Amino acid sequence: MSIEYYAYLGTELDNLESRFISCFHDYGFDILLHPEMSLLANNQRGCLAIAVSSTPSYLNRASKDTPLFTSFGYTIAPFNEKNKKITRKLKKCTYIAYTRTSSGRSRCDAYMQQLTSAILAKVTQGLFYSMDGDIVMTGDEAIEQVISELRNLENKAKEAIAELKELEEEPDAAPWRIQFTQERTDPAFDSDAIPFDGWPPLESYSSYSFSKPIRSYPAVFNPNPNAKRKKPIKPIKEKIIELLNLFRQDQI
Repeated sequence: MSIEYYAYLGTELDNLESRFISCFHDYGFDILLHPEMSLLANNQRGCLAIAVSSTPSYLNRASKDTPLFTSFGYTIAPFNEKNKKITRKLKKCTYIAYTRTSSGRSRCDAYMQQLTSAILAKVTQGLFYSMDGDIVMTGDEAIEQVISELRNLENKAKEAIAELKELEEEPDAAPWRIQFTQERTDPAFDSDAIPFDGWPPLESYSSYSFSKPIRSYPAVFNPNPNAKRKKPIKPIKEKIIELLNLFRQDQI
């Protein structure tokens, strides 16, 4: 499943990249942009690459001192559409920055994508738009939402571990439910993220040999061999017929 966000940029574009990097720093992330990429220009790879040298202390890390490489789909275009939901809240919009990640993304990729769109909206006095739920918010509101989710990763992992324990007692638990729940039991921000060891050249980006992803450590699924299968729930119609038959027998 793809995740898509839009940043509707306002008019504050001076020194955009330095203010963008500075804003990340304000929230505990030290980053660098790929030297051949720009926030206000498209490139032949259609993506934005960011190196993350440090993260906030509250984040759980599988490899604490390892710098991370993150990349996601990124295109930018001058604003020329008549979107009333946007123009009603933003009098002057200059550009639309579109970001996208696909299934298989690491947690780091997903959150850095979301933060990028939110911070672009904040530092340009623009707006953030999420395709999921058709939601428009300010950059500050979007950043607050992301930081709240990041601070809650450990609690979410504990909830997932509890869910996994329940699935161990279900002999017929669907494999996709088990996998989805297992993936959420690892609280590390950098699980499956690629370590940063240099910038891939744009001309050979797709064939570049990246480092192996940081290993994730999800909870182990140990199904209970003695777990009993639950009796199937009878449809309402069958239940009514069964009750009527019992009633008739009582009347005889």
